[in-house]
Amino acid sequence: MPTKNKRINLTVPEALYAKIQAFREENGIASDASACIQLISAQLRGMETTKSMLQLMGQCTPEQLMALTKEGYTALREEGFLPKLE
Repeated sequence: MPTKNKRINLTVPEALYAKIQAFREENGIASDASACIQLISAQLRGMETTKSMLQLMGQCTPEQLMALTKEGYTALREEGFLPKLE
C-alpha cells in the first residue's frame, strides 16, 4: 500500500536494542517502531530546546546569565528538586 511516509530500516547493536525494549516496557508501547519514533521525536525536541537556550545565552550579558542561574537554582530548591541549604 503506498504511503506518503518515509521508511527507515534500522539495524542496532544488541545493547541498544535492549534499551529500546526496556523503554517499550516501561512506557507500554506496542512496537519497536513506535518506541523508536517516540525516542527520535523526543531527542529532536531536546535538540531544538538546546539550540534555543544557547541562542538566548549568547544574547545575554554575563550579569544576566548569573541572575538567571540564581533564579533557576532558587526555583528548583523551592520546588524540592535540590536540597535546602541551612
